[in-house]
Amino acid sequence: MNNNIAWWSSLNHGGLLISPDKISSVFAGELPALSTWHADKLRRALTAFDGTNERLSALLDFMLQDLSALPESEWQKAQGVDARWALRSFTGAMVKPRRVWQGPQGEVLPVFVPEDGASRQFAGRLGVGRSRQLLSRVVEWLRQKQQPLALVTNGRQWRLVHAGQDYEAWCEWDIDLWFVEGLPGPQVTAWRHLLSAGALAAPTAKGEGALLGAILASRKGQADLSAVLGERVRLGVEELITASHSAIEQAQQAGTVPAFADLYVAGSRIVMRCIITLFAEARNLLPVDNPIYQRAYSLEGLRQSLERRAGGRGNDRLSQGRSAWPRLMALFGLVYHGSSHQALPVPQYSGGLFEPGDPQSADGISRALALLESPGNAISDRQVQQMLRLLTRTKLRVRQGRKATLVDAPVDFSALSSEYIGILYEGLLDFELKQAAEGDPVVFLAVGDEPALKLSQLEGMGDPVIKQLFEALKKKDKPNAGEDDAGGDDPEEADAPEEQTEADPADEPPEDDAEAEAEVEAEVTEPEEDLALSADHLARAQAWLERAAVLAGLVKKPRGRKTAGGADDTAALAKATKQLCARLVAPGQFFLVRWGGTRKGAGTFYTRPQLAAPTVR
Repeated sequence: MNNNIAWWSSLNHGGLLISPDKISSVFAGELPALSTWHADKLRRALTAFDGTNERLSALLDFMLQDLSALPESEWQKAQGVDARWALRSFTGAMVKPRRVWQGPQGEVLPVFVPEDGASRQFAGRLGVGRSRQLLSRVVEWLRQKQQPLALVTNGRQWRLVHAGQDYEAWCEWDIDLWFVEGLPGPQVTAWRHLLSAGALAAPTAKGEGALLGAILASRKGQADLSAVLGERVRLGVEELITASHSAIEQAQQAGTVPAFADLYVAGSRIVMRCIITLFAEARNLLPVDNPIYQRAYSLEGLRQSLERRAGGRGNDRLSQGRSAWPRLMALFGLVYHGSSHQALPVPQYSGGLFEPGDPQSADGISRALALLESPGNAISDRQVQQMLRLLTRTKLRVRQGRKATLVDAPVDFSALSSEYIGILYEGLLDFELKQAAEGDPVVFLAVGDEPALKLSQLEGMGDPVIKQLFEALKKKDKPNAGEDDAGGDDPEEADAPEEQTEADPADEPPEDDAEAEAEVEAEVTEPEEDLALSADHLARAQAWLERAAVLAGLVKKPRGRKTAGGADDTAALAKATKQLCARLVAPGQFFLVRWGGTRKGAGTFYTRPQLAAPTVR
């Protein structure tokens, strides 16, 4: 893993504070190693903190003045904090930072700690229990004072908070993790990068420091992230229905299977439940700090638990486990029915979204929901983990020179009120559920909107027809050619790929990009073992793809005295066939396509906040 991403990933995160690509670009420089003297001084400062208010003051001095190199003369402390930084909250409480740093260009970093006399807050974890009140007041303070950043600490956890008008995000350090095997760990590096004088200081009075600039640039970059998220939400629905293959197959044999259109709506509804629940947990609208809820119901807690169990050989254990899906159904039941127990009070929200399915209902969608929710739908823990990962994480390509690296980026569910609503709405429109015919796999061509065609249909095409197909795709792909949103079953109506022309090699994506795309596809399209493609199907598909790659001009013909069939030609052909095939669907496996028979939508998966926000309101 890239070192920049490693120290950033070592922190605890809430929402999207800084995107990984901004971490790699803005904080790309290597820091000089912390000297042994400074490391020992840091260790002594952390060890001396015993949770009392007096020791916290000493720790603040060391962390913010010595480690961050912010001069003491630029700080206002305790009683010396100017009265203009005080705010009367809407509850009547006085909110005032313990310390305020003011840089030479007007930069501001307030530092908040629990109030005097609330020493028990020092012993707990930041963001859990009584300290939640402090954090909510800090966010209110930031919005009222129109300040972008604040540092909140109880001495053990240090949370950097950024608040906008309709969102908030943070990252958090834990001093118990600052030393790894006796040496300063990644979290120390993260502190020195993000909270140093160089990162906080602005170059001019109207400028912004490197830290604030990276945060604001990350918020503007949500549109880039959104285009990927809409696709992954749809893939989450596809993963859910594919994981329910056995239950659907049993219903087919019994003659009670709902229509595929109802199954798709039911699967989309369950994925929307997950999205709404993750949003509610991100906004603390559900009791995420309740130990019972966190241990037995929390969706984010379930995701984290599955991620921990997936380490090492854990994937094998997850494939055999069947506890995650019943827990998910219990969570949906808790939201719908509520809980009046004093240990876990949850209001009864009811509502059509979380309403359980009814196998005897006249409504096909309700029967489809009952099928997916039934105890007989034995979805494995690994499949639940894969679905949740699709919904909560995404891949961003970070370019480093001529190479590109894919890194994980968290989804900011607290921003659901604007950007994410548009993503979900557009991402789930105009798709339908299909099942590959028995004995006839489906090939998704990596061209344009990725048309889905049966292997037998492809094998029935003659060479002139294949050439004509790719020529038509090239013409369709030209700029200003317009879009055909309606589509049709004819594969010639699919849009063309950008990479199908015999262009200058400089226009082609780097090899690393192709490998990165393949990595993403491998992550989300791996079929289950009982639906695996046979050796015959794989051989037939490979033969057709090689033939199509040559006819489409993806493989250059040998020039001069160079003979065909050499090692270079074989490698080039293998690479071309790999790029030409986006996905192979085994017979009997479910997949989603647009009504026109393609995988990707014609338009964007992103609704601008200027349109989405008024629509949501």
